[in-house]
Amino acid sequence: MRNVRWSALAMLCAILATLLPWSGRTTNVAASQEGSLQPDVYEPDDGPEQAHPLLPVGLAQRRTFHTGTDVDWVYLDLDAGDRVEITTTGDCDTLLTVYAPDGRTALAQDDDRGGAGNALVRFAAPIESTYFVEIRQFGRSSSPCGPYGVSASFVPPPAPDSFEPDDTSALAKPLPTDGTLQQHSIHAPGDVDWVTITVQANTAFRLATAGQCDTVLTLFGPDRQTMLAEDDDSGQNGTSIIVYTFTQAGTYYLRVRAYDEATDVCDSYSVSATSVPPTFADAFEPDDSAAQARPLPLDGKPQERSLHKPDDLDWVSIFLNAGDRILLWTSGPCDTYLFLVGPDGRTILREDDDSGEEANAVLFFAPREAGLYYAVVRPFGGSSPTCNSYQLQGLTLPSPRTGASPVTSATPVTSGTPTTPNEPTATPVPTRSGFPTATPFRPPTVSPAPTRSTR
Repeated sequence: MRNVRWSALAMLCAILATLLPWSGRTTNVAASQEGSLQPDVYEPDDGPEQAHPLLPVGLAQRRTFHTGTDVDWVYLDLDAGDRVEITTTGDCDTLLTVYAPDGRTALAQDDDRGGAGNALVRFAAPIESTYFVEIRQFGRSSSPCGPYGVSASFVPPPAPDSFEPDDTSALAKPLPTDGTLQQHSIHAPGDVDWVTITVQANTAFRLATAGQCDTVLTLFGPDRQTMLAEDDDSGQNGTSIIVYTFTQAGTYYLRVRAYDEATDVCDSYSVSATSVPPTFADAFEPDDSAAQARPLPLDGKPQERSLHKPDDLDWVSIFLNAGDRILLWTSGPCDTYLFLVGPDGRTILREDDDSGEEANAVLFFAPREAGLYYAVVRPFGGSSPTCNSYQLQGLTLPSPRTGASPVTSATPVTSGTPTTPNEPTATPVPTRSGFPTATPFRPPTVSPAPTRSTR
């Protein structure tokens, strides 16, 4: 164990720095300017090379964001396996990021798990070293804020839950299908929890984790090996949601693991299975790629479709002449995302989330070159990642110069494209890596970290 963490002198300095009144502190304190607060006694601490120690003894350091762009850095010396809880208190909306010993690699981050805009991170040190913590205001604030407090405390390892051992599919315990929350923990790095769910044919369930743990949820078939669905963070605070329609009765397997298996532990989370209306594939499936796209008539007539699984994609093809003006839109009770893709089947030319009524999408497009274009619809995601029924429509608009009536563009059927909705295709489905995710990630601003020669 590192001597610097437990030395009496270091402990005394931390306590005195916490308890001393503001008056009389003159080190690094400049007169306040208009629109700013007085810098705290830890300034300058705007990067990892200027970080001050934060001892994990539960005592808060009183600080300020003396300008809107001020950031504060601290460091902790930890042994391998040490678990600490770092939190802020006060009226400032804070973003807290834990960095690796290089001062650049983000290991954990939180915005408001501490309540009232405060941040809280629980972190387990993978190796014995010095770790850095950056505290800043959340968002793009231009106003100072303070005072606020930052503190750290050691956290004991969580105890194994009552369902252990359940680290393999053979040891899986039954999960009720009535929505009951089953409480578990990730009591050690690498711990995984398996449960079983027994279902009837043509039923659907919402499988979800809840709590403050960043989980990955994976559904396997009755053979325990075939992966049917997986989700990382469709829920809140890194929790997971899978909505799945089971077409065959049987016992299925659900695995829960921490997002970072090497370091993450979790004191408590819940997993549940709740019955929801089933969602079945529509008559146009399979249509998950450009090669499988079916023609969309541009006459305004709706195509009845569904998004029967969270990663379902509905592709349609549209032949357009240069100068054509078209309108594409979705309708119905589903939250849809609509893309227009170029003739190469990869380049996204337009995209829209909810310009239509409620959560529906609308796109206008006028190509410069003739060719076979594609439209793609996917579920937006979140807590309702499937869609029982929605309508996709397209319409050719009149030319603004001639005022002509809408004309339906001819849509040729290319070689290898099925002409009937249920005709199968042997074309493999490419990956979906070119499409954005439903929940954008806000990357932290990383300051360069020169080597710290002294403390």
